[in-house]
Amino acid sequence: MSLQGLVVLAVLFCFLPYALFKNRSKNWDFANVSTHAIRETVSDRKMVKVEVYVESLCIDSQLYMSEQLMPTFEKLGDIMDLDLIVFGNAKLDVENAKLECQHGFGECDANAYQLCARDIYPFANRYIPFDSCLFKSLPMGHHDDPFAPNLFANCARLTALDWNALVSCHADERHVWELQLAAALDTPSYHNYVPWVEIDGQHIDEDNVDLLSTICDAYNRTGGDYSRVVEACAESRVRDVHAPSSSVFAEIDRVIVGIYVESLCVYCKQYLEEQVMPTYELLKDYIDLNVVVFGNTMIDVANRSLDCQHGVAECDANAYHGCTRDVYSDTGRYLPFTACLFQTLPMGYSNNEFGREAYADCARRSALDWNALVTCRLDENHVWKLQQRAWKETPSDHQYVPWAVVDGRHIDQEDEDLMASVCDAIKTRRQYDDTPSPPCPEFSMKRR
Repeated sequence: MSLQGLVVLAVLFCFLPYALFKNRSKNWDFANVSTHAIRETVSDRKMVKVEVYVESLCIDSQLYMSEQLMPTFEKLGDIMDLDLIVFGNAKLDVENAKLECQHGFGECDANAYQLCARDIYPFANRYIPFDSCLFKSLPMGHHDDPFAPNLFANCARLTALDWNALVSCHADERHVWELQLAAALDTPSYHNYVPWVEIDGQHIDEDNVDLLSTICDAYNRTGGDYSRVVEACAESRVRDVHAPSSSVFAEIDRVIVGIYVESLCVYCKQYLEEQVMPTYELLKDYIDLNVVVFGNTMIDVANRSLDCQHGVAECDANAYHGCTRDVYSDTGRYLPFTACLFQTLPMGYSNNEFGREAYADCARRSALDWNALVTCRLDENHVWKLQQRAWKETPSDHQYVPWAVVDGRHIDQEDEDLMASVCDAIKTRRQYDDTPSPPCPEFSMKRR
């Protein structure tokens, strides 16, 4: 390290406030006393340390939060010493006091609100519901502009947090910088991706390891009173959150939502990230969602040929999407893979097929069987049938993509918000049957 670098570090350590080190640190021998540690000493409970590292606009973080962390925390929160750190793959330039977030400035700003909540309310059962609400409310993906404060205010209201206290914290740039530095120190330097999960200091493969059963095993090893959690731990896995949450939802008349896109269309990517994914995550129990990846492709049935709007690469990517929907017919299974590819593949025209690595990585992240997808993709006859099916499913009167249809009615994605349209359809149904009240946002969802 250069002399200049040593001087910078020396200055930094002289002036860093205690707030930076009040939480657990992996690489530093500073005081490890935390509110969690105090709680354990007072109650003399055996707890399982659970550390989850995320970033606020990451779709994988959102999915892990909704599918694994929240269901597990609801069942085992009493034995979990949980810490959720919202920093992820952000990069700090300490010398110039600058921060670069993976998903743009909008993510930096959202991270700040979540870190403020964790700072003001150090117990997980107070700030975790706020984080969960934001993951459901904010559109995932890259955003260079900060989101309107009313999104954060609404989540604060729904989770009974002091909005004025959050605003004061968020407006204090020096304090926010200190919280970001603390989060950077807390985040393991060796993490390779987010979400990154550690149980009692050991990293787990969150794609292939069930959080609930892992915590149950760890608690059993501590010699804790297993009778306290035996009922929850009797379940080998967290329930499939994509399945109806009760028999009530199995009987309701779901809103039919069709989304028609093509794989290398930048407008399709934006619509999926900003409209489709948030709507599905919030209202999955009320809708029957079908995402068809075909779009403006021209098909010549007689000669068995396709002409995709964005080149050969798009035809190939469309085929992978089609295979995934064929192998995994349930929306909750194929949609994360679809979202991952839209985040990963470069949008626009390309006549060169992409390498399989991108598809394999998204399959891994979405817990899909890569070998089954490859087998499907290599079967040209089957792929042709899937393309024909997608062509027939795509409305013949569509004029552009993305094209969205709710209960048979096309909605203009430039002027009509998908979530608002679906909520209106659900509310109409409630006039005629026993459909449960949907968790539709109270703030205006009309697009600007």
